[in-house]
Amino acid sequence: MDRTAAVFWAWLISAAMFGAVHLPTYNWNFARCFIIIGTARLVLSLAYIKTKNLWVGAGAHILNDWFLILINVVGARFLQS
Repeated sequence: MDRTAAVFWAWLISAAMFGAVHLPTYNWNFARCFIIIGTARLVLSLAYIKTKNLWVGAGAHILNDWFLILINVVGARFLQS
């Protein structure tokens, strides 16, 4: 197998494994673990594959988390009004 194919398969398999590890945490919800978490892992791993820099993926993860927290905080305040 050439390097490109090996990286591609490693990318897909690692995302599937990452989703599988989250199954007990999310009450065995396969859709959430494999579609949402697995897809997020694909995107964040792709950031590393393209840049060879872990900070890019970590930064994207942090920005995403803070954005989701902000949406929840603003939404909660809006609903309280």
